[in-house]
Amino acid sequence: DQDTVPPVIDGAQDWEVFVGDPIAYKAGITVTDDKSKNPKLAVDNSQVDTEKAGTYPVTYTATDDAGNSTSVTVNLTLVDKPEGYVEPEVVYDLAQKVLDEITTEGMTQMEVAFAIYRWTTTHIGYVGTSDKSSWTGAAYVAFTERSGDCYNYFAAAKAMYEVAGIENVDVVKS
Repeated sequence: DQDTVPPVIDGAQDWEVFVGDPIAYKAGITVTDDKSKNPKLAVDNSQVDTEKAGTYPVTYTATDDAGNSTSVTVNLTLVDKPEGYVEPEVVYDLAQKVLDEITTEGMTQMEVAFAIYRWTTTHIGYVGTSDKSSWTGAAYVAFTERSGDCYNYFAAAKAMYEVAGIENVDVVKS
């Protein structure tokens, strides 16, 4: 029985990264094949200039043991970091300090989530507007200035949920 079906590439989609940040080209990409157990995946990122903002093509090519191949090309957009950008590690450190104060060993995830909710609603003073160019910047303001709007509340909570290992999803307003 001759193999004539090429592998399938899943997860390849356009994405955005800050100039200078590491790029994990294969993150989230899976390759499956009807007969080959380990089809090979090659990434052509030769046109990407990691030091310059712009949109670049990245081509994924999957090949199975029989030599059948399929390719998918996506766009990688590199953007300059916004002014005042805060690295996630800085925000996660601040989130950990708050978590150390508001949680105890043995709390369930639900109890930790409620403690995070309670902290954001009682320790961040509401103001009518905020800079929404970066969730990390918004979280930094929430932790250090203890003020902000709904976006700051979200960003501080997101940082604490992630540090606590609680799955969460960003809801994006369209």
